[in-house]
Amino acid sequence: MVLSSNRHIEIIILTLIFIYIVISIPGDPIGPAPVKVTYPYGPTVYTIDISSNGTLVGIGYDQGFVRVWDLVNGEHIYDPGDDIEKDRLLRTLGEHNVTDVESIKFSPDDRYLLSVGSITVYDREDTHFVLREEDERINASEVILWDVSSGQRLQSYYLKNNLGRTVAFSPDSKAFAATYEDKTSADETTINIWSTETGEILNSITTSDVMVESLAFTPDGNYLVASYLGSPRIVFWDLETMEAARVIKTDNVIRNLDFSNEGNIFAGMTQNGHIIVWDTESGNVVRTFTDLEGYFGEMDMSADGEYVAGIRGGLMMIWNVSSGEKILDISTLPEIGDRFDLDGLQFSPDSKYLAAGVRSSKISPYSLSMDNYTRARSNNVSFDLIFGLRGTKTLYLWDFQDIREGNYIESFWDKQRQAPLFYLLVIWFPVTLVVYFLVVVIYGIIQSKKNRR
Repeated sequence: MVLSSNRHIEIIILTLIFIYIVISIPGDPIGPAPVKVTYPYGPTVYTIDISSNGTLVGIGYDQGFVRVWDLVNGEHIYDPGDDIEKDRLLRTLGEHNVTDVESIKFSPDDRYLLSVGSITVYDREDTHFVLREEDERINASEVILWDVSSGQRLQSYYLKNNLGRTVAFSPDSKAFAATYEDKTSADETTINIWSTETGEILNSITTSDVMVESLAFTPDGNYLVASYLGSPRIVFWDLETMEAARVIKTDNVIRNLDFSNEGNIFAGMTQNGHIIVWDTESGNVVRTFTDLEGYFGEMDMSADGEYVAGIRGGLMMIWNVSSGEKILDISTLPEIGDRFDLDGLQFSPDSKYLAAGVRSSKISPYSLSMDNYTRARSNNVSFDLIFGLRGTKTLYLWDFQDIREGNYIESFWDKQRQAPLFYLLVIWFPVTLVVYFLVVVIYGIIQSKKNRR
């Protein structure tokens, strides 16, 4: 079979067009790589918060552990062989006796950390928690105030018959709020405001509702804002009069209430995964983002109010509030390549970083390597410390500047373009030859059939 030079040129052009089409098809998003990652610590990350100075990350876990990640100094341990990366270690403040940790907050002055969680237990043998002797069947919550520097438990409230799951600090750090839903009385919920210094209850707000889903103080400290489950609405409680100053009715329950630093806008996530941004003064909706539709999502808004981020399962999306533009949409994270879930989500106060808990269905690539594990054991590094560093549950910290500017691998072809030249020669040149050969053969067959006619 002999082809004219014109036919060769046509085939080469068609082949090049084919290759261009193939490599132009976007692959599954790969997403930005984290700039910092913790070692895996066993229990699942439920909730996180970043200190106002951006140096500490507070982490609450599903088995009641409360830990702190020092982004600047790391943790110093006995490790003569330097087999442990100190900046990936976490410090354990303590743990809840009865509950998971469902909400965690630093005080604005970074002196304190507040954690809360609730649990329903029907059989003592079915739980890993240590319960009190009288608690054969309970609804309970724990609210604990920690001293960040010393790790001391300053105040601890064991609230039986309660399913409160949200806390908030006042802007001056002098008070904090938590909810109490008395399960022995029908549809009654109380928000207690405690003194950080003395632990005394300063004020209480009681309503005929099933539950408070989220709490937040306004940045000016004039209002405590609560979203309710029983009758879906957002209420601005005046802290001077303890009366409802404003009520915003909602079509769905609102979680993760979050104000911008200026206080001019605030955001929340509905129970079915929609992120809504409101104008604080008018109560009007500014933006609604529906791409994460589905249950069990979480969101956070950057302190300047310019961006909102949301997660659900293995999805993470980020939008520009002013323009409504989506700047990130990922369903796959680098170096994992397997099923994973995201839990907890938080911008740093200066919007430099974005953090989230990551659960992979296989051993994390960020686990302590077996070689380092073996050397650390031979050097008598604490077994209790290193035993849990080969799990699947870590905390990622991304550079948000890179995300804003799109400085990350977004598709398969982006990854190829960053590969060395030999990779292109090894992969794409043979592919080109194979495709060219197939086109020539097919073209020859077609021409043969035409000539027979």
